[in-house]
Amino acid sequence: TGELLNGNSKIETKFSCSASGNYAVFGASNGSAYNSGEIAVFWYGNHLDVVKPTSNTYSTTLGQNFGPVIYSGIPIELSYDKTVIKINNSSYASGWYADYTGINSMYIFGVHRTSSNKYMGNMRLYYLKLYNGDTIARDFIPVLDNNNTPCLYDRVSGVFFYNAGTGQFVAGPVVSE
Repeated sequence: TGELLNGNSKIETKFSCSASGNYAVFGASNGSAYNSGEIAVFWYGNHLDVVKPTSNTYSTTLGQNFGPVIYSGIPIELSYDKTVIKINNSSYASGWYADYTGINSMYIFGVHRTSSNKYMGNMRLYYLKLYNGDTIARDFIPVLDNNNTPCLYDRVSGVFFYNAGTGQFVAGPVVSE
């Protein structure tokens, strides 16, 4: 995303996971492991696991059975910030460390840990919005670019973002707003 998370960041997203497994929806870490100041959401079969920082150098997991039972292919709306974690508009836990300062930019479909992409995801993204306070920094939607290549388009910067991991994005069905 090119964006560093901080105590004023907020992430809003709608996604559905398309296969069982263990992978990230999004995340950024200040080190090489989940317990090193990380903000991340993982998919584990029928549940999410949320990792939240308790300081800039330490974080904790809320467990692999966090939140409601979630089924493959069913859209999920998630909102995550320093005050609360919401799944489908229901509050499940408090958010992250209020003075958090990220050193690695947030990745979508993976976790940015010390110059590498970990736990690359297999999911459908409907949108992802990233705020810094009340100001929207990124507003990603899936699109086909001018060459019909699947990518994410940021409505804030007007820039196309292509898959930086392995493979390429796969376009879903055509929809109109």
